[in-house]
Amino acid sequence: MKKIVFMMLSVMLLAAPCVWAEGENKPSKEIENIINGLKTSDWTLDVSGFNMVENKNITEDPLKGEYEEYVFPPPSVQGADMYRYVIKVDKKTRKFWIWRTGGFYYQNILYGPGFLDNSGNIIKKVE
Repeated sequence: MKKIVFMMLSVMLLAAPCVWAEGENKPSKEIENIINGLKTSDWTLDVSGFNMVENKNITEDPLKGEYEEYVFPPPSVQGADMYRYVIKVDKKTRKFWIWRTGGFYYQNILYGPGFLDNSGNIIKKVE
């Protein structure tokens, strides 16, 4: 009987992370393409090719409207560079912006816009 209970508990514990991972907020295909195109590690995006739209220390999201957004890395992960990136996409115009917050000196900077082609690839970085 103890073996059966132990086996059942083991199966439940092994299956639990899979169920939890599927419940996480997944990025859309557009945002996934942006992350893959700019990712330098599992928690860092390269925003060096974009202009700073808003370079002062903004305290609230400067982009209002109908944007799809995704936080990278997910809130449960703390990246080594201590930045959190909020990727905002306007699906109508295929433009996107990256709002970078955090860091050693804690900054809030908006970068962009970037552009996506019809295949979802980054076709232009503002210089």
